[in-house]
Amino acid sequence: MSEGRRSEEEKSWQKALRMGLKLVPILCIVAVIVFFVMLFDMKNKVDEKKNVTNNTSVSNKVSNTTNNVVNNMVNNAVNNVTNDVQNTQIEQNTNNNQEQTNNQNNQPPVIPKPEEEPDIKQAKDIFNEFWGEDSNSNIDVYKDSNGEYVVRVTSNQTGSNKYFKVNISSKDVTEY
Repeated sequence: MSEGRRSEEEKSWQKALRMGLKLVPILCIVAVIVFFVMLFDMKNKVDEKKNVTNNTSVSNKVSNTTNNVVNNMVNNAVNNVTNDVQNTQIEQNTNNNQEQTNNQNNQPPVIPKPEEEPDIKQAKDIFNEFWGEDSNSNIDVYKDSNGEYVVRVTSNQTGSNKYFKVNISSKDVTEY
């Protein structure tokens, strides 16, 4: 029986060895495929790094060109504003010289006085009757958003203000 067992053991070893020998070429083929896949992947990574380097240099060139264009535009705008300011100053100097010439000819400048609305004039007259003559204050009359006439009296000495409401129809003056 020991010989029978050996032959069975030998057969199983032989069978395993045959299976192993069949697997070796398959494993070699898989290893070669994995090697080429890794080699191809590394080549792609090197190419990507080259592209990134090239893209960076192209990007830098575009950025430099953009910066140059922007700087030129800013410089042109600054020059234009400077020229405009200088031209305005020349015009103002010319106008001042003309005004001085007019003043030298004893011709005072004509300043048109805006006409007061009749109702504002009437409100001012009513208030002057109430307040009286006062050279120590300035009086301004205006119509507010409610259609009421408001008088502001500003003291020339203190700069303080007082406000009054004038009713034209009843000729009443009330302090706010």
